[in-house]
Amino acid sequence: VCRAARYSLLGGGKRIRAGKIGNAMIDIARENREQTDATQRVLLAESYFGLRLAQEVVRVRQDTYNSLKRHYENALKLEAAGMIDKAGRLFAQVNMDEAQRSLEASQKEAAVLQNALRTLLNITDTCSIQPVSPLFINAVLPTKEEFLQTMQTENYTVNQLQLQSHIAKQQLRIEQSGYLPDIVFGKQTLYAHGIQSNLIPRTMIGVGFTWNLFDGLAREKRIRQSKIAQQTLSIGQEKAKDDLSVGIDKLYTQMQKSQDNVRALNTTIELSEELVRIRKKSFTEGMATSTEVIDSETMLATVRVARLAAYYEYDVALMNLLALCGTPEEFGKLSNLRVEN
Repeated sequence: VCRAARYSLLGGGKRIRAGKIGNAMIDIARENREQTDATQRVLLAESYFGLRLAQEVVRVRQDTYNSLKRHYENALKLEAAGMIDKAGRLFAQVNMDEAQRSLEASQKEAAVLQNALRTLLNITDTCSIQPVSPLFINAVLPTKEEFLQTMQTENYTVNQLQLQSHIAKQQLRIEQSGYLPDIVFGKQTLYAHGIQSNLIPRTMIGVGFTWNLFDGLAREKRIRQSKIAQQTLSIGQEKAKDDLSVGIDKLYTQMQKSQDNVRALNTTIELSEELVRIRKKSFTEGMATSTEVIDSETMLATVRVARLAAYYEYDVALMNLLALCGTPEEFGKLSNLRVEN
């Protein structure tokens, strides 16, 4: 009875290189998964801080409405005392009603963002989501050069192109190995019933070579195609780095602009609060008009909302910047260096 097993090893180490290509394909799949995860992180940050922004705007609108309501009540008293005319009281009432409409509109916007965040988090019930992390701005931020350096090694697209270039390089080596012979070896184990084992060998092994000298130039064509693919991927990788550098510069500039806006608006808010205090006091004493009080209240609300928007723009830009660099997980660390609103 004879049983034989036959094995072959392709010339030039093709099987070994094919294994390297398989590992590179696994790495590409991993980069794709991490890129998808980063995209989800960005969407979550936009929805989460969008809801936080909307809730803070509701708070500002509520404060403005409460203040204008008190101003209207004071106008009623002054009208009864003959210190202002009916037009002054009606002006206060119209602006109070307008503040109420703005409040209701902001509440509806917050409800819409609640639903959007619940959908993103796959929450089926109608529970109310209350974000605990505040809008923030970092007191200290890494330099733009640090982000650019991180992008060179961590960005998902850059890494994918680099892995694809590695695959193309391995594929070129495989095609070039076609000039080498294929090695074929076989092993045969013999079993003989009734014959002593010392009379015949139990195993026979043989080795052979096959060499394809001419294949109609198909091999040369595949080699040229592999070289072109490798060059194309190399150019694409440099182009991707240039585009990503522009994106990083844009996001970093946006963050710096948000920081500048917050610093300027902090001073404006301080001035507006003092102006509201003075004009309210002057109005009760008959030294200021209703228009002056309402204008100061409106200005205060406007700059408070503008500062909140600057915080939101900073947070979203930071999340997008980190995702562009390939390190979205760093968002939590940078948020610990924040200056809270």
